Amino acid sequence: MDLGVGSFVVANALVSRQARNITSMRWKAALKSISPLVFLGFARLISTSGVDYQVHVGEYGVHWNFFFTLAAVSILTSIIRIHPKYCGIVGMLVLAGYQVWLNFGLNEYLTSDERSADIIGQNKEGVYSIFGYWGMYLIGVSLGYFLFHDLSSKGKIRSSQVVKVWVLATSFWILAIILDSYVERVSRRMVGY
Repeated sequence: MDLGVGSFVVANALVSRQARNITSMRWKAALKSISPLVFLGFARLISTSGVDYQVHVGEYGVHWNFFFTLAAVSILTSIIRIHPKYCGIVGMLVLAGYQVWLNFGLNEYLTSDERSADIIGQNKEGVYSIFGYWGMYLIGVSLGYFLFHDLSSKGKIRSSQVVKVWVLATSFWILAIILDSYVERVSRRMVGY
């Protein structure tokens, strides 16, 4: 995973309706909200294919792209509703489980050049990365809830919240360096360490 893609997912989660503890949307509204992502995903797929633009299939697969991943994360979040207080724990469990799965063979499958004829095999990197992005999204929701749920009624950010952001940012950078050095190299293809 690279910094831009991961940052986008976490930033989206920090300001999401779920992080602000706003009642979840109904199915119709949720599907309507992801329709632009699906449209952009297909538009990117058609336009890159139409102009014969080089797409590295090792990142997301043959047909998959980041817009489809964002739509899938949104769908998962709509289906599996978790209170923002518990999103951090669930997100860590999802990421830990995904990392264990990677360590026990999934990473070899994802980095291999083998592709089966089915849609999942053609887009294995993108499809399996949904779990990593969803775990990151849940942690972002939890952070957004933790950092901003107690804003004053005037919406002003207090200095204690700024300190929280700096402490968390520093902690995450240190954790990323440690995981990158001792667990596994960072990879967009596998959305994990």
